[in-house]
Amino acid sequence: MRHTFYLPVILYLLISTFIPTMSRAGSYGSTVPAACVATIDDSQRVPGTTPSWSVFGPLSTLLASDGAPVPIPPVIVSFGTRQVRYSAWRIACDTSHAALMLTIEDWFRKTEPDNLMLPRIVAVQDGASIELHATVPNDTERLSPGMIGAIKGVNSFVLVSDDSALDTDQAFELQVNDAATAQESAHLSIPAFNPTPASYPDAVGPRPINGRYAGNFFDPAKPGEGIIVEIGDSGPGDQHFLQFAWHSFDNSGAPFWISGGISFTGNARHLHMPAAYRGGGRFGGVAAAQSQTPWGSVDIEFSDCHTAVIDYSALGNLPADVPGGSGHLQWQRLTGISGYSCD
Repeated sequence: MRHTFYLPVILYLLISTFIPTMSRAGSYGSTVPAACVATIDDSQRVPGTTPSWSVFGPLSTLLASDGAPVPIPPVIVSFGTRQVRYSAWRIACDTSHAALMLTIEDWFRKTEPDNLMLPRIVAVQDGASIELHATVPNDTERLSPGMIGAIKGVNSFVLVSDDSALDTDQAFELQVNDAATAQESAHLSIPAFNPTPASYPDAVGPRPINGRYAGNFFDPAKPGEGIIVEIGDSGPGDQHFLQFAWHSFDNSGAPFWISGGISFTGNARHLHMPAAYRGGGRFGGVAAAQSQTPWGSVDIEFSDCHTAVIDYSALGNLPADVPGGSGHLQWQRLTGISGYSCD
């Protein structure tokens, strides 16, 4: 009985020391995920009608003495393998850039919990082998190869690299290596990203609006005027807001600003907002604004991470010194969020 008691304890200590469980590694560079995958919903987390490349291969798992998956933490276990399907695919960010995705599908145990080990993923391009890191969509942390419990049923990961020499928009070879055995489990040849309206309909048109598009935008040819865009969450779930402050000049050349905003849900690509201007206040908090006057409307969308497309239309009965009219602007990004890259 004494040996029976101590053996599981010893095995548990050894396994828990050398095999990572489902806890996150340290925070990865905050450029992950790209804006185009920051707000994807569940229906977009598996390959759809866009091009994908799939192959079956083995993946190590922890097994109990009877061959069944064991719970975490493991007690008396051995290693085994199961066949999974690896599918590489892309989510288009725009016409020249896409996020690289990898779906690992536990083909025979789609709904049961398991103890598959996250593999090591390598890209081979121009003779160089570069490690890729798996991250969860809507998250900025990467998972470690060998991690237990990261894969249950069907899971999709965003693949990113620390090495700027790798361009996943160009052709490369994708190797999936078993973390336990170091054997190659799968090999996929990924062609260059060449989107067409048929293959990647989301590559064209305005981008889904999320916080990574926040920042300052202006026309470099006409400095001194610009718009500050703030995008955030306004409540639980899928509730968001966009607020803007447009710093410009009135008809006499004096500083003048227009502001507005709106709440929205989901992956909105175009926002139409009422705009107003304020008056009667004083500098330094001496007096608050005494009035808020409707000015017109402002529409905002983002054609890519660096361009804000603005349409405006003023009311027709504005005072003589208040700027008005209507127009179309394409302003460039001046600043973004510190530590966060849009693309």
